[in-house]
Amino acid sequence: MASVAINLSGADADGTVTHFKVTALPTLGALYTDAGLLTALVINTDYAATAEALTVYYDAASVTGADSFTYMAKDDAGAYSLDATVSVDVTAIINGYRYFRLDITVTAGVGGLSLDDMRLVADGIDYPSVNMTGLSSPSPLVASASEESHASYGAYLAFDAGLGSSATRWYTSATVATVGWLQIDLGVGNEITPTQLKLKAPDGASARGLVDFRLLASNSGSFSGEEAVLLNVSGEGAWADYQVKTFALS
Repeated sequence: MASVAINLSGADADGTVTHFKVTALPTLGALYTDAGLLTALVINTDYAATAEALTVYYDAASVTGADSFTYMAKDDAGAYSLDATVSVDVTAIINGYRYFRLDITVTAGVGGLSLDDMRLVADGIDYPSVNMTGLSSPSPLVASASEESHASYGAYLAFDAGLGSSATRWYTSATVATVGWLQIDLGVGNEITPTQLKLKAPDGASARGLVDFRLLASNSGSFSGEEAVLLNVSGEGAWADYQVKTFALS
């Protein structure tokens, strides 16, 4: 079964979001409360929030098209929000994604964001499957980032040498030390459904190691709410210089 994790979120101006409930189920696929797709989500049932969010799992059930469902957030006073709609690209779940973004919110220190290498694993193959030589080469690969310290630390340098080399890296200036993103566009017709994410720390990992980060996937590249959350890591432990860590994706 092809599935994707979907993060439901909410905020309350004078309190805390404590629960979520789905008020209308999707029509093409099904929602589950667990990544193993063992427990079906029950409509109009309160599910406890964690840090004002709830992760649910959408099973595409081998169909294609556009799907949606609605949910409400509940605060600590027992009041519910208005319905919010989640749109789901079922075709993307089955066929894969073109754009992948590593969204970083917390690092180990104030040394700037940095990564020696990033690879996505699908069917036992590391992607990008070729090493990049520039921001848009070789075609059709395109690397980008929220910020680059300068050309010598461009975004493509996180995709240029594979996990075995430590000579180059993507790096931001220290003024944007804790928030940013790194993105790879695999190109039209090169969509994949990765099962693992491999990250290699740079030198100075004690100050630049990733602590809180997410892997987002999209077929539009806008990352404006249509994206899927494939990984959500909070409080990752210490990194050693040039250490490679592998994370399972939902």
